[in-house]
Amino acid sequence: MVAAQEGHCRIFDFLIGKGANVSQVDDDGKNFLYWSCKGGHVGMVECVLPQYETDDVFPLMQAACDGYRDVCEFLVCMGADVSQVDAFGYSVLHCSCREGHLDVVKYILSLCIIDINSSGVGGKTPLMEAAYGKHRDIVELLIRNGANVSQVDEAGENVIQNSFMDGIEEIVKTITRENLVNVRNRNMSEVTAAMTAKCN
Repeated sequence: MVAAQEGHCRIFDFLIGKGANVSQVDDDGKNFLYWSCKGGHVGMVECVLPQYETDDVFPLMQAACDGYRDVCEFLVCMGADVSQVDAFGYSVLHCSCREGHLDVVKYILSLCIIDINSSGVGGKTPLMEAAYGKHRDIVELLIRNGANVSQVDEAGENVIQNSFMDGIEEIVKTITRENLVNVRNRNMSEVTAAMTAKCN
């Protein structure tokens, strides 16, 4: 696993040749493929991939979360299912938006596979994740690509209310510029974005 994460393909092959158990996982259930994707080495992923099925969502999710576009592209070319979600309903788009990886977000959107307005845990959309993470460039990209700025999460909060939690003025300006969202929207607790901003 260490060899996989660090990108040492020759050492990995040597250990496999000496009988290393390719089905072994760590205490969190993560296998060699996961660790090679987390390391971000395309050559290592290519070395490890034949040992596994490419429909496992976690390697692709990990590469997207860590911002490794080249690894994402390789996994997709090898058959990784971009439309899969994790146990919380999060897609690779949610993950890359939350972590602020613009290149990965652009690549995922270019595939035209994932619903840009899909909901993850708590009803959060990729746009909400990007806004909450203070990633203005991704917010603007998502809006240009048709993200629904008026969509609300399970708490009844829209993207502005998610933004105001951290007092992100520039993102709020970006979102409200086109008057596409209800700035007076009240969440389940009857709180508006302005009320939240005033408290902050």
